[in-house]
Amino acid sequence: MAQDLADAEQDHARQVFAVWQAQSRVAQHETFASLFERLDGNIMEGGRSISSWITRLGENAQDRQLRLLELACEIEYYSYDLYRGLLSRNRGSEEALFLRLATQEKEHFRCISQVLRHVMM
Repeated sequence: MAQDLADAEQDHARQVFAVWQAQSRVAQHETFASLFERLDGNIMEGGRSISSWITRLGENAQDRQLRLLELACEIEYYSYDLYRGLLSRNRGSEEALFLRLATQEKEHFRCISQVLRHVMM
């Protein structure tokens, strides 16, 4: 599940990059791969640093699985909220993209929630 979600999120990043590239003079000569290589990778969806997410996992190994799933739900919710906000501010060709991305984030949340429910039982 984690790998599937990671692959989906990278696909989302590529789609958002394509919109940014089409709207930005700066980005017209940029490729996704070159931009991705230059980024330090410190910020995740939801706008928080990776270190802040990891800190929230805590030290107790027994709690980590549950906390990881809870954090994954939170990240997906932030992403859903981001795309819904972008949807309300963008009409036209980007509207369908942001609606699709928001819908996919909601589905990711559902998948993680199912695993979380299984872990809790």
